Amino acid sequence: MKKHKKPEIETRWKMSELKLVKDHIIDDKDGGQLCIKQKSVLSPMLAYLIKTSRLMYNMRFCSPGIKNNKPVQENTPFYMSLDSFYHGKDAPDFLTNQDSKFLYIKEYHTVLLQLFPSLDGHLSIFTHKEDSFYMLISSKLTSEQRYKLFASLLLLSEGIEVPLIFEYVKDQVNLILKRLDTGGEHFRINMSILEDSSGKRPGNKENCKKATKYEEAMNVINFFIKNKNNTILQFKGLIRPRMGAIIPEFNFDTGDFLSSPKFLIHTYIYEYITTAQDAICFCHATFALLCEYIENIEYTYDNHAKNVFCEYFILARLRNNERNYFGYLCQINKVIRKNKTLPFSESLHPQAIKSPKCHIRSLKSLRRIVLDSLDINVKESMPFNLNSAVYRLPEFINSTETIILSLFCCFAYDQNRQIYTTKHMKHASSDLKSFFDKYKYMFERTSYAVHSDWNKVVADLNNKDIFYIRPNRNQIEPGLLNILRVITEIAGIYKQEKKKIDALQKWAESRGKDYSQKLCERVLGYIQNLFKALSVNKNITLPSACITYCSVKENRCDMFGFIRIGYKYNEIYKTLRIIVQMPYIQCIGTVTSVLYHTQASFEASEDTSLSSNDKRILNSIILFSSYNVMFDCLLGHYSCFVMNQCTHTTETLLERIKELPAMNFYTYKEITPNTFLLDPQLYDPIYSLNLARQLLIHAVILRLNSGHSLIIFLSNLLENILFGNEHLELRVFTLLKLFEEYKSYLPDIHTSYQTLNKKIFSEFEVIEVFTYITNIDLPFLLQKIINAYIVMCEDCTLGGLSIVLWYIPSKTQFRLLNCLTKRGLSIEYILSIINSVKNSKMCYLKKAETVCFINTFLLEVIGIACQNKDWFNFIIKDCYNLINFNQNIILHCTLPASLESILNIVNALKSMKDDLCRYDNKEDNQNFYHILNMYETSLIQITANLR
Repeated sequence: MKKHKKPEIETRWKMSELKLVKDHIIDDKDGGQLCIKQKSVLSPMLAYLIKTSRLMYNMRFCSPGIKNNKPVQENTPFYMSLDSFYHGKDAPDFLTNQDSKFLYIKEYHTVLLQLFPSLDGHLSIFTHKEDSFYMLISSKLTSEQRYKLFASLLLLSEGIEVPLIFEYVKDQVNLILKRLDTGGEHFRINMSILEDSSGKRPGNKENCKKATKYEEAMNVINFFIKNKNNTILQFKGLIRPRMGAIIPEFNFDTGDFLSSPKFLIHTYIYEYITTAQDAICFCHATFALLCEYIENIEYTYDNHAKNVFCEYFILARLRNNERNYFGYLCQINKVIRKNKTLPFSESLHPQAIKSPKCHIRSLKSLRRIVLDSLDINVKESMPFNLNSAVYRLPEFINSTETIILSLFCCFAYDQNRQIYTTKHMKHASSDLKSFFDKYKYMFERTSYAVHSDWNKVVADLNNKDIFYIRPNRNQIEPGLLNILRVITEIAGIYKQEKKKIDALQKWAESRGKDYSQKLCERVLGYIQNLFKALSVNKNITLPSACITYCSVKENRCDMFGFIRIGYKYNEIYKTLRIIVQMPYIQCIGTVTSVLYHTQASFEASEDTSLSSNDKRILNSIILFSSYNVMFDCLLGHYSCFVMNQCTHTTETLLERIKELPAMNFYTYKEITPNTFLLDPQLYDPIYSLNLARQLLIHAVILRLNSGHSLIIFLSNLLENILFGNEHLELRVFTLLKLFEEYKSYLPDIHTSYQTLNKKIFSEFEVIEVFTYITNIDLPFLLQKIINAYIVMCEDCTLGGLSIVLWYIPSKTQFRLLNCLTKRGLSIEYILSIINSVKNSKMCYLKKAETVCFINTFLLEVIGIACQNKDWFNFIIKDCYNLINFNQNIILHCTLPASLESILNIVNALKSMKDDLCRYDNKEDNQNFYHILNMYETSLIQITANLR
């Protein structure tokens, strides 16, 4: 068997390679000269756009035709369950629907999974599966046979009757591509094992099938043979119909083309072929096969093949009449290079994950291996048994490793070539070089596999000055000095930098905390010189920092704080802020552990706008999206994505979700999820979470059944967000807990065991849900979700609702109350919320405390209503009358409140005194002035603070 090399992760075509294919001349046997059309499916330029627009990534990981299957390890006292990030068991969905359309979709996604196994979370065609299509073309076929097979499958996807067949002869199955000119064969490939599992030679066709070696590969090839005349695909214009049939107009916005055989095989071919020479050989094979077919087939099919030929090739002398698509791609890349000063964006910088794979460079003792597997730390001198008192190791969150990864991404980023390189680091470790050779195009979301591979670079380093949390020398301890030692060690310059780092530490020890400003200056001076030496882009500054020197453990100290690092290129300036926090103690139940949480956060420059010339370039290309040609539409689509990437802030990007045509939720029952799969932003976990939230809300509104394609899409979307990031995990968990329907909609969504048991929720996510339901004005659902949140808070505190209401922006507060009160006319839903509080199952909360909370909630409603007294006059009176003055009334005056808002409340209450108090009723007046005095006291405090 021939050896085959695993392809690089995230391979990309270089512009120079695309140009070679574009300019290549094919000599016709009649003496003419032809070129490959730039926008044809034969051109790698289309594959380049598909790759950079992430269309196949979205199909593989988000399509509702695939159910992501990420098995979760059983919960144990020592292990928090996590997604395994192994996609080998993903399966096609739509199993229950036997309609021909859905049967095709099931077959399509089965083949999609077989062609793109993507086992480690990256889009990848690589697999070790022996009967796979990848192993067939890599190990069994010669390069000439491979090109001809690729050409045959591509032409089959065009609806051309290529004579590619399986022949069953006695004890073997042969894959044959027949010649039409001589009656011979282009190739004959033995697909069989000569003996079955029992050692017998198969004697008939059925046994021969069972003995097939390349069974999965046969399934892939049969898919293209079977669907070359698929009427459903012809009706949608995804396969060219026969002569005389009406050709449907191409519609990019439906995303139907994503489910076509042509899109599938074209993307696969140019995922496998990554050089201009291979692409040219493939194009020659396609040219020869198509010419042979045209010359030797009957008239009807001949014209069909000629039409395909004209789509693929153009006379060399006429190629200047084509639009300069290659030039457009170069212009887009120029805009990207100019504006992408840092290798990652605000929401796609490397995020710390839980439990990456440990890496040990040398064998430890059996005792050490056992203790590591149990996450237990026992000194070597102490005996250990099941009854021993142990120190539980903290959960492995690779925060410090992720900081170092973020920094090296900045160091290795070559903005001109849009690539990572370590060639300028002359002494870099072999592990560091190998990492960036493998992930040279890693500009977006980092997967579990990336973090595990990075751990091989930084774990268990042979340097006693570097400290780790775990005894097996994994999980780097936080601390700026420790980080600098790791950086210089893997950069291969520790020996020459050691004295400088030690000098910083000694200077800090001798001066103490009173010299923090001078400490910052000295540290920043050293870091700037070091980072400049390690960076491709030497235009680096450190505009601000705050550093303190603190004790970490006995007899050892380190530096903590934050540093902002700025890179400038072509007048574009962006910064990365590194935050290194001290470890802190957390007690959960009877277990005491030390938590290490360190982070790297991205900060874009204030000016994120494109220059007028860059906007003109991109806008001129976007105009092509009006043409009903796939390449033109995709070019415009990609240009729009680049413009959004270069100019967006998180807030403006999330606003784009509302503008999606598919977000008209009244059409959800008819819409195809492929529309969503066109969106390159699905790669962004924050963007995906916002989209998932809106889809879940509308699914509940429309009562979609759990088998609806949008529900499956939603499930896949959330599964891809949950990749070990605790912050996102908490937000997803909060979203799901707010909707009791999620149990039937999303039964396979997994969150960590730790999150489930902490009973901690994301108030930010609660606010996002409240805000969105308010904006679509659904009071019943808003009341229902508020009640659900109260139930969620039962085991914690009811104060969570007060916090959420106060932190919602003032404009949204008005809309929320307007929605909840049916435009100021009814307190029906407010009464429902109060009843929910009364019925909550908090055994530890006394009745008086419940009444106190209800009073506080009513005051908050009144406070919001008083900002527009005339509109909510009725609501203010009714809520005021619900206050129980026999119990304590507490105003959350410590929470954010503006001078204007408190003043509005005071003035509104004074003007409504006669409506709120009965005439000459002493008790009513006392109660009224008690509340008024609380607000006036708060007003005095705020005024004093402003002074």
